[in-house]
Amino acid sequence: MSNPVNHKNMEFELNPERFNYVLDLFRLTKDEFISRLNDGRKREVLNLNELNDILNKKAKIKLSVLKKIDEIFKQGLTWYILIRIYFL
Repeated sequence: MSNPVNHKNMEFELNPERFNYVLDLFRLTKDEFISRLNDGRKREVLNLNELNDILNKKAKIKLSVLKKIDEIFKQGLTWYILIRIYFL
């Protein structure tokens, strides 16, 4: 029997260029984004230090947090993690 995938523990590398692009598109600073992400929640989803670690690729982002980010920007989950490749 195969083990079922535990989606709660799935982690991804965030594409920092795309994330910064969407911040600019929505005219949000990182602090404003963190505030919006954590607004109305009992527990903090993400803090500025964690976000900076994720953007600097020192840490990965959990699927559950990625879903909460997409609730704000509505770009689709894969949009935040894919790297665009250009061919010359």
